[in-house]
Amino acid sequence: MRLTIFQRLAIGHVIILLIFVALGVYMATALEGLVYRLDSSARLSAGASRQINALEEDLLAQLSFEEKYLIARDADYRQQVERVGNAVQTRLVRLADQARSPVTTTAIGRIQAEHRRYQADFEHLTEVEAADTGSGSEYRSARDALFEAIFAHLEEARRLFVADHEEQMAELSRSGGQLLRVSLLLGIVALLLGVGVAFINARGLDRTLK
Repeated sequence: MRLTIFQRLAIGHVIILLIFVALGVYMATALEGLVYRLDSSARLSAGASRQINALEEDLLAQLSFEEKYLIARDADYRQQVERVGNAVQTRLVRLADQARSPVTTTAIGRIQAEHRRYQADFEHLTEVEAADTGSGSEYRSARDALFEAIFAHLEEARRLFVADHEEQMAELSRSGGQLLRVSLLLGIVALLLGVGVAFINARGLDRTLK
């Protein structure tokens, strides 16, 4: 069946419209994915920073409760040490879940191991009642050195999370540049196709008029 000139014009315009609609859908989908990844990375980095800050506060609170227990030998203080210690381990598990690189996971694993060692040493101390003897000062020295290592590893973890975030930002920047180039190329192709369809329709109309 031979199409009339008006039918050909209508089909040509529909083709041009579909080309630009497809380009718009692609651009919107790609940009939405890019924005989602950017937002996810920002929220993850902020969440890790908050977890590390809370860990530092919990560790200091645990030390404070321990010192009060060693002085007063009040069972309530010992329970507070255990409660805060459990909270620290829970936060470390959450922090490990947010790690994006094996190096970060390893740093958090060291903190977990050192904190468990501290808890085991404190448990042993309370069992043998060593705080009332000369070994109490030795315990405190070892504990302080262990906590210094824990805080140092926490700062390392913070630095690694920042580095992971910056690396992801650089990757997103590269993805954005690639998306811009692809979109520009597709836009040029769509424009050429539109011009081609318009040219074919114009020639058909010209022949019909002649």
